[in-house]
Amino acid sequence: KWNLKKYDGGEYMNIDVQTLLIEMAKAKMSIKELSEKSEVCRGTIAAIKKGSEVKPETVGKIAEALGVSVEELLED
Repeated sequence: KWNLKKYDGGEYMNIDVQTLLIEMAKAKMSIKELSEKSEVCRGTIAAIKKGSEVKPETVGKIAEALGVSVEELLED
């Protein structure tokens, strides 16, 4: 269902940027705050906002920090 690309240890995933921004707004969370809560570096979060693909564990960390499911953050 989701657009996944292979890498040496598995597959990359695409986070829907608009959904990410909406969930950050709902949580009243900045990139810095999301980075601290998710333990994902600010550079990675900034790259996601520009459309970069990430590993599944990164999506999981961000989803957990925002209190949403992984599926809610993924591009269809």
